[in-house]
Amino acid sequence: MSNLTSDRDTEFVDQIHRDQIPMAAAVKICNGAAVAVSGATGFANSAGPGAGVFRGIADETVDNTADSAGGARTIDLITPEAAYFDGTGFTQANVGDPVYFSDDHTVTLTGGTNTLAGRVLSVDTEGILVDLRSGYVAATGSIAPQAAPTAPAAITASLTIATGETGTAAGGFDTAAHRDALITTVGQLVADVTALRAEIVARDAILAAAGIT
Repeated sequence: MSNLTSDRDTEFVDQIHRDQIPMAAAVKICNGAAVAVSGATGFANSAGPGAGVFRGIADETVDNTADSAGGARTIDLITPEAAYFDGTGFTQANVGDPVYFSDDHTVTLTGGTNTLAGRVLSVDTEGILVDLRSGYVAATGSIAPQAAPTAPAAITASLTIATGETGTAAGGFDTAAHRDALITTVGQLVADVTALRAEIVARDAILAAAGIT
């Protein structure tokens, strides 16, 4: 699909506040479009592949196609908690899944370089209702960390089953299943902590970009 060429009546829930962002060079953003900010330039452009971090929904149409340097015009944004977007192939089973902007009004389950939008709240005749709050603070690509945690592999090498052990002595496991269950649990904890750290770093980056320290 492609970005909007005319205004879109984007339905949203619980507007948080308004924002105003300088626009990137040679772009036009339509009212109702999802807007991202480039990490390289700090300028607003249409959300989508490689666009940057999601910042809100355009509250006006601004044509900046004549600006070759960027920053000549600004665009007003609203930042609702949730909004409806277009999308295909979604079912109720996707509620809670992370979704990404493939263009400035369409969401997809495919991450990659697509701009993170948030998580699915519902799927109905209006479209895909997306909880946008995680999209505002997360880096482009995925909510989860990109690299798999390495700690579980190290743990696996150090846990052994002692002959005749009942599991009460230090370092012993009575069955391989008990050992593997512990490894799985610890691995999940490592993944959760890594994801939390990534979100904190992303939040700090957004605050720093806004001049809040």
